[in-house]
Amino acid sequence: MTTLNPAVLMSPSPSRPNRRVMVVAWLMAVWMLATAAAFAYVGKYGRNVPSWDDWDIVPTMTGSQSVTWHWLWSQHNEHRVPVARLVMLAVYRIWPDFRAGMIFNVALMSVMTAALMICIARQRGTFRWTDAFFPLVTLHLGQGLNFMWGWQIEFFTSTAFVLGWLLLVTTSRSLTRERLLAVLVLSLLLAGSGAHGLALLPAITGWLVGDAIIARRRNDLPAGPRHALLKLTVAFISVALIAVYMMGWEKVPHHPGSPGLSSSAITAVKAVTMSFGSAVKPAWPISGIVVISLVIMTLGRLVKILRRDPAERVRAWGMFCVIGGLLSLALALGLGRDGFEARYVTLLFPLLCAIYAVWTIYPPLRWPQAIPVTLLICSAAAFFPNARSGIYYARDVRAHLAAFEKDLHAGKSTPSLIAHHYRYLHPQHALLADYLPMLQSAGIQPYTNLQKDFSTVEQTVPIEDLTITGATRVGTTLQHDGHASIDLTLPAMTRVIGVKMTYSFSNPIHRQPIILIKWRKDGQTFDGQKREYRYFPTGDRDNWERGSYTRTSNPLPAVECYIDDDISHLQIVPDYVPGSFTIEKLVLMVAPP
Repeated sequence: MTTLNPAVLMSPSPSRPNRRVMVVAWLMAVWMLATAAAFAYVGKYGRNVPSWDDWDIVPTMTGSQSVTWHWLWSQHNEHRVPVARLVMLAVYRIWPDFRAGMIFNVALMSVMTAALMICIARQRGTFRWTDAFFPLVTLHLGQGLNFMWGWQIEFFTSTAFVLGWLLLVTTSRSLTRERLLAVLVLSLLLAGSGAHGLALLPAITGWLVGDAIIARRRNDLPAGPRHALLKLTVAFISVALIAVYMMGWEKVPHHPGSPGLSSSAITAVKAVTMSFGSAVKPAWPISGIVVISLVIMTLGRLVKILRRDPAERVRAWGMFCVIGGLLSLALALGLGRDGFEARYVTLLFPLLCAIYAVWTIYPPLRWPQAIPVTLLICSAAAFFPNARSGIYYARDVRAHLAAFEKDLHAGKSTPSLIAHHYRYLHPQHALLADYLPMLQSAGIQPYTNLQKDFSTVEQTVPIEDLTITGATRVGTTLQHDGHASIDLTLPAMTRVIGVKMTYSFSNPIHRQPIILIKWRKDGQTFDGQKREYRYFPTGDRDNWERGSYTRTSNPLPAVECYIDDDISHLQIVPDYVPGSFTIEKLVLMVAPP
């Protein structure tokens, strides 16, 4: 009987390709195809049109506003994003096209995905076919909303820093001075990446303090007590960054508050479930049970490593903190947000990457590949449904932004462009009126086609002509209970280009009013989203009161609404919070005879 030499069986030959080469080829193919699909998605559906928050970079991008520390550090809604603003500014100065931000987003995730696969393979000693999980979960089109939105550089840079933290933890069995410096840099970057980056700093602090305690107990201080002091110093800086971030911070007036602890916890679980992408939404609550079960098993696995393997305590504790930090981020998102918000996929898929890393570095004796295979199957099953949802969203956005570009090329006036397309551009009409000419003056295509010459006649409306309901009027000041309305009936059907209203206000909670303007023809009602405009503070904190950068020095707040339609009735709802509201001046912009 002939005995086969195992070495001969395992050696590469023309009839038996090297298994490792096949695995690497498989992983490269999945990574390249996922990257190509994301780039193709952006190339096909992305438009060179800023949308919503994108407009806030326009003044500095075009040189109309100076780049100052005040601008970098000022709030954008609830976020402080100096890092993202600098990255966006660099990208758009190099290539002044709003698709450049989209391409950057895809490229950054592709690079981080490759880094994850290489790092995990090095820690394990080899690549495995299940590592295809990474490109399937980081590059799927379920986060197409973020890929197609240049401003989401804010999310992608923050996520890249979280993945960088995971890579640092994965390769750290001890925290040397060089690694502590890297942790300090990551803390600074996360603090400058918005509230979602700030939410992870307590976990980083816990990692450093826990590491100091672990090293102390095993009497393993590489440089004596000074090294422990250095760890605690970096931990203190991480905590101090939270305090610095919150100095002068203000709640966004129109953002909802927490619905309660239980509701917030359920919303947090939904957010965690969305780490697989929007495709899991129809599978709720089963999808939530699966993801939470994975989290609980992973934390249990890390606890076992912490108790039984002293040599791995530093790394295991670091992974525990990474997962804990991402869970705290999910809980923060649950405080007044929709857990199934597609934007948050990008912020939370690092949780799945951390779970995969734990089970591939610390595999159990029985069924060592069970969790990695499960994650791969789930991400693969969600990949094409995620693509469908992403393409559905992209087609809708592309159609509306392409319609804007068509009207822009056709020479329609700025008020007409704003009136008919603002829902996909920006909710502030005044901001669009101010910033569109900035793009034209900077010579950025296609905005050089902007039609600036349009004529209107401004008609000041006497306050006596207004009909007040639900409020007590004293001169031009209304004392209202939050249900008031101000009605104006025009003497005849009139082509109204827009409305300007300068006002002052006072309410018990000292927040900017949310103003609703409605219009209609005879025989119509005021119901219907297409015949109303809701004004609310958004974007850069400096613009909340005045609406845009160019109006920050105006003595009083004003609302500007473009209608560009024939109307006979106008209605203004001054606010939904009881208080006083003074109409300083109300002007109709009408077409000339």
